[in-house]
Amino acid sequence: MALWVSRVDEAAVRNTQDVDILIRREDLPAAKAALESAGFVYRHAAGLDVFLDGPDAKPWLRIQRPETGDFLLLLWRDPSKKSWRDALGLCVPDGPLGAPAGSVRIANLCPAPIRIVWAGEGLMLVAGKTISRTLKPGAEIPFQIIAPDKSGALKTYYSGNVTQNPGERSIVTVYRADGVSPRRPIKVEILREPAPPPPPPDAAGTPKH
Repeated sequence: MALWVSRVDEAAVRNTQDVDILIRREDLPAAKAALESAGFVYRHAAGLDVFLDGPDAKPWLRIQRPETGDFLLLLWRDPSKKSWRDALGLCVPDGPLGAPAGSVRIANLCPAPIRIVWAGEGLMLVAGKTISRTLKPGAEIPFQIIAPDKSGALKTYYSGNVTQNPGERSIVTVYRADGVSPRRPIKVEILREPAPPPPPPDAAGTPKH
């Protein structure tokens, strides 16, 4: 089976398709020389330094990362193909500046737009995008996730509340269930966590980026 798969995609027969290496920026030229001498091919794309097996090798996933600031990368399988060989990715602002304490990020990983009712405010979130709202500590905000069902009629797939303690932030992930005829095809996960502390200000009193 592995031999047959390798004829289609050589990377698919490995236990892992890529290896992440953390090196200092000033050491990149030396790492590049060492890896190229072993047959790897260097590429720089979407802000990433990548070493491929050879000139015909393909990256597993291409993403457009922000030019500055921290980010969180959400990965999921393409619902139409149901294979990690066809993964999708979404960069979400992160860190003390992109997602500070009191923030709530909502990410739509579904293949179609969803409707959000946030404290009575109606919002439309297209596929593969995020929006952010602010939540005061101790407040409890009701929200609903609404999307068309198979017949095209709007259906509420989630109805609940989100709350946060001082110094916390949240991310709400809306995604399509990965299964055969799932009872609830759209699911919602809420992750509440302590927010990273803000960066110290510089000599002029401006927070560092």
